[in-house]
Amino acid sequence: MKNFLVLFVLTTVFTVAFAQNKNKPIAINYNQITPGKGVGELVLGISTEKAIEILGMPEKSRSYEQEQYEEVVKFGKNISQELCYNTHYDRVFKYNNDCDAKVDYPVYKLYFRNNQLVYMVLTSYGYDDVFYNKFTAGSNNISFHSSGEKIKKTMGYPEIIQERYVGEYLYMQRGIDFLTENNEMRAIFIYEPVENEVAQAIKLMSGY
Repeated sequence: MKNFLVLFVLTTVFTVAFAQNKNKPIAINYNQITPGKGVGELVLGISTEKAIEILGMPEKSRSYEQEQYEEVVKFGKNISQELCYNTHYDRVFKYNNDCDAKVDYPVYKLYFRNNQLVYMVLTSYGYDDVFYNKFTAGSNNISFHSSGEKIKKTMGYPEIIQERYVGEYLYMQRGIDFLTENNEMRAIFIYEPVENEVAQAIKLMSGY
């Protein structure tokens, strides 16, 4: 009987402790960029209202049609090569470094579908280097201005790669892409990881 009581007490203690740990809030690393997820509080799946709570009102808000015209049609781009269009978004928020943010992030654009964040673009353009140098991607600290060589060494060979003055490194199955200019990483694109078959189809459509 004594052994049963001791076991019961220990089980109760462990159950309470587990419940407390489970409900304990997880500390947010505001500077860590996570492939396929986001950065800090700014994660895929949040609502437009939550994004505004974090970043303030966007500089511009566009529909799919407006964004397509401004970013694709006007510049004669091939829509099949623009991965964000495969997210089937319906609203885009454009930000700059003047936004009234609760927490500052180097955000350029957020793409929403049915009021949920599905794609984001982070950038060093327009932001002070002391600010954006705090943000790193992955476990090996790829930071803005990292070289294409460091990206490949850290992440492995991408599904799509273009190494010119403007370089592209697409890791679709992990949900992250990098854009370089003059071999310095200047923008990061984050989205839900893409299945291998879909990634291959996008690769074929894009002409790479």
